[in-house]
Amino acid sequence: MSSLHFWKALHSLQYSQHADFFRPREISLLIDSLRHAPLRNFSFGTGFDGPVEGPPAAGLSGLENLAITWNLDDSSNALGSSCAHLYEFIRPSLTTLVDLKIEYTPAEQVPDLDLRLLRSAGHTLRVFEYTLQRNDESILHTIPEIFPHLTKLTILWENSFTEQSILWKVIYPSCIQIFKC
Repeated sequence: MSSLHFWKALHSLQYSQHADFFRPREISLLIDSLRHAPLRNFSFGTGFDGPVEGPPAAGLSGLENLAITWNLDDSSNALGSSCAHLYEFIRPSLTTLVDLKIEYTPAEQVPDLDLRLLRSAGHTLRVFEYTLQRNDESILHTIPEIFPHLTKLTILWENSFTEQSILWKVIYPSCIQIFKC
């Protein structure tokens, strides 16, 4: 089998690095090498922490399943640059995604991804898993608005910087009202 035939037949790829084999600005080289593969499923992990570099790399289009582990921090001169890079990585497949998993855990405290940017996935997305850093209770109200057709939702609060439980704050008042605890 020629390597050209291999890439034309590839529908699923899992790429994760556990060390810094390439620099963040080289993400675009990886994506460019995959553009002609008919991928439907793509799992990508950035490896160890570090700042984003260079302009954001547009991700692959036409994906149905996308799983991202994004450990990259903001660049030193641009607050929110990590989110901008992450969004641009997701954006080309927003209208075709059925399953989206985002593990967004930079080492530094940076803003969480504004999930309203993903609104274009609202008609097709059925499964959404999201790991975030902060105790952002507002996502419990935002997610049903932007993804009304979900059949499975998983939210993981990492609470790296606060070490507080969001679920206790949400569930405990309900317990008081229902059970008169």
